Amino acid sequence: MKRGLSIFFGAATLCAIGGNTLFAQVAPLPAYYGVAPWQPSPSDIATGAPPLLSIPTFTYTFSAAKDSSVRNGTMVGRSPFGRAKTTTTINVVLVPVIVNIGPSTFDPTAVNACFAGGTHTDVDLVQNSPMFQNVPWTMNGISIGTGQHIDAFRRAEFWSLVSGSNYHTNLSLTTLAAQTMPTSVAAGATTFSSGCGLLGITNINLVDNWLKTVLIPALGISPTTFPIFLMHNVVMSTDGTLSGCCVLGFHGATGNPVQTYSPFDFDTTGDFANTSDISVMTHEVGEWLEDPLGTNPTPRWGNIGQVSTCTSSAGGQTNLEVGDPLSGTIGATLTATPFNGVLYHMQELAFFSWFFDGATHASLGAGGKYSDNGTFTGASGVCPPGGTLP
Repeated sequence: MKRGLSIFFGAATLCAIGGNTLFAQVAPLPAYYGVAPWQPSPSDIATGAPPLLSIPTFTYTFSAAKDSSVRNGTMVGRSPFGRAKTTTTINVVLVPVIVNIGPSTFDPTAVNACFAGGTHTDVDLVQNSPMFQNVPWTMNGISIGTGQHIDAFRRAEFWSLVSGSNYHTNLSLTTLAAQTMPTSVAAGATTFSSGCGLLGITNINLVDNWLKTVLIPALGISPTTFPIFLMHNVVMSTDGTLSGCCVLGFHGATGNPVQTYSPFDFDTTGDFANTSDISVMTHEVGEWLEDPLGTNPTPRWGNIGQVSTCTSSAGGQTNLEVGDPLSGTIGATLTATPFNGVLYHMQELAFFSWFFDGATHASLGAGGKYSDNGTFTGASGVCPPGGTLP
């Protein structure tokens, strides 16, 4: 793992035009997702203090058939490997973030003219989405039951262990008042226009620092709660411009006791291929569920999704980021009943077994597949060349 805010980029081609750095490919823009893994403080290092998570979590030890290794990790919820397969509830706080860039205001509490017929705000749409409403799910031809999206995903990825049980992982949502990003954080941010309305681009390091050191403490959010920060058509880059763009969301962990958190874009610009409305949120919340510290180790994988390289000793990734292998792949789409025909898009996510299983080892997931919409029919391939097995 890289230290600090780790953003795993694929191959993006940049060119300089008239002194401004622009993507050679104007639209769709490249879309990436990041993770800010937990880092021990000097005192943690001196005392050997482990990270203390206050949200419900479990630890696991798993033998990876892919490379005959044993891996340990921490996941949110209750263990599907244990006997007591009951319901776990995690408190989630939704914080709308208003971003002002020059004369343009990006406000998730305002009616979104680019989605759902221009009749709802991003906040309304998130609150009433399958992320927080219970709906029936079928994944890989298997009836998973009724629940929220992340609950259905977790049940599906461990279906052979939890089918027929009362195993659920629920998110209990509270929405706070909108917060405005300070001008010092939005300083240097730019806008880009090609799709429906403007796209805002902020500096990811300034945003991350503000969330961790200012906003989360100011709101009194504790490590017992997972705060998610909703932005309207606003993404991030390494410098607030199209250079190093575009990071649509990330999840992070900071401090000890550990505070987990995630900012993300509710995107309706059309500037990114196969990305819309809650697809970014499903990516990031899914990765937080599986890898809350950003440090769960896996055998090396890559040459797939947003991860463009995969050698035996470098490149690729070695962490349990379930969204990255399928970045930009829409899985389930659901029409939400509260809004009479609003169609939500969820990114497809890779199952736990995809990272660890070998060519001859059966998946724990629904339908014997390795992702929640059946795109992965085999486990991840050994690097090189990586990819996914048939």
